[in-house]
Amino acid sequence: MEIAVGIVSSILSKIGDYLLESTVHQVGYFIYFNSIVEDLRKQDEYLRLTKERVQQNIERSTKSNENVEKVVRKWLTDVSNAIEDAQKLNEEIQRNKKCLNGWCHNWCLRYRLSKRAAKKTGIMLKLQNNGKFDRISHPATLTGIEFLAPKDFIPFESIEALNDDNTHMVGLYGMRGVGKTTLAKAVASRVKEQKIFYEVVMVLVSQTPNVKNIQGQIADLLNFGLKEESELGRGKRLYLRLKIEKKILIILDDVWDKLDLSTLGIPFGEDHMGCKILLTTRHQQVCTGMRCQQQILLNVLNENEGSDLLKRHASIGDEPSTLIDMAKDVVRECNGLPLASATIGSLLREKTVDEWKVVSQKLKKSKLVDQDNINCTDVYACLS
Repeated sequence: MEIAVGIVSSILSKIGDYLLESTVHQVGYFIYFNSIVEDLRKQDEYLRLTKERVQQNIERSTKSNENVEKVVRKWLTDVSNAIEDAQKLNEEIQRNKKCLNGWCHNWCLRYRLSKRAAKKTGIMLKLQNNGKFDRISHPATLTGIEFLAPKDFIPFESIEALNDDNTHMVGLYGMRGVGKTTLAKAVASRVKEQKIFYEVVMVLVSQTPNVKNIQGQIADLLNFGLKEESELGRGKRLYLRLKIEKKILIILDDVWDKLDLSTLGIPFGEDHMGCKILLTTRHQQVCTGMRCQQQILLNVLNENEGSDLLKRHASIGDEPSTLIDMAKDVVRECNGLPLASATIGSLLREKTVDEWKVVSQKLKKSKLVDQDNINCTDVYACLS
């Protein structure tokens, strides 16, 4: 019996202590009202300064083409909401200042506003502590394919070859200006749209390839850093990174001679069935030397095909006119190169007959620049 009485007495004592502590805490909202309101004002000021500092860091990150972390953006939203709520609460306190601190106290209002102010202060203090970010942003993902080819360059044959499980390397070859780079970009865009590959990277090789540069291009497009100095070390690191990709297409543009893919760090074939190579070159022997299972020749257009392509891009019909005759002259000078016909046609759209004549004369006296990489906004800039 005495034990039971002792237990009940202990429980009642603890309940009493809790009620006393709770009562003292609640009474504090009345007694320390002004201090609580002042704490709210200070925390509001500190939080605004913290927000300003974070926003300055975000501006610097944005200028560096970096993406702001999602947690930082959410923090900013929460901070803005907290500051707005605190401002509304402070305005309400100011409106009722006479009733809160005058001779005729409104004790209920004083208690309610004091409690709200204490709660807002706690929220602001927590937001300040959470605003100490280790990292504000991260590097933006680099896009490997940004160019969509004209509708005239439909890469069906290339896509079918790359979709074949038994094909690991496809070569596109043809003379200068026939549209190899454009077709390769069209293939890249299409296979990404159709989700044939999860990743697509396109790098320029050129006539004098630089192994470190090629490795760096691939790594950059995969947002992956290569800290090694030697080609061998970088190749091993890149190899390990590419092995992670389940399905990746690597486009090697403008290849002039046989490349050692193992030195570059590119796994393919039985070493990595998910990694496929598409290369562009002017010379068929490069395709043969690289052991491309599929070799696709890009031919020039005949005169009728070139004429149709140019007229379509220039938006002129087939009815007899001065422009039709001018178009035939321009097409002949394009030498059957599809990109030349399409580019010149687009740039001559809605141009006058006199402008057509000037271009025609310039074409007869000049040579077109390398149409594999053409990007002209002025028709005369396309001529050299």
